[in-house]
Amino acid sequence: MAALGRRVLVLDLDPQANATSGLGLEKLEGGSAYRALLGEGALLEKVRTTAFEHLEVIPSEVDLCGADFELARGDNHLQRLVQAVQPVLESGRFEIVLVDCPPSLVFSP
Repeated sequence: MAALGRRVLVLDLDPQANATSGLGLEKLEGGSAYRALLGEGALLEKVRTTAFEHLEVIPSEVDLCGADFELARGDNHLQRLVQAVQPVLESGRFEIVLVDCPPSLVFSP
């Protein structure tokens, strides 16, 4: 999609970080969506460029292992991802947002 000129964001939520490493990025401590999912900060601040034109990523890291546990204890835990992603969608910066989820996380906007 990016190769066709579409502005694409990959949101890597899987702690294994295969999408992150597959795009040539290293895990960066504090660089994942983890804190934004907890309501601490914005996802747009986590966006990193890749070597591919029109393709950016919010990388994963091992801290996302605790996301399921932490989110389940909070209010509106089933809506946290939707709430965190909404400003990204509203920014108009990306035409397509792909979410790489761990097997235990279900996302439905």
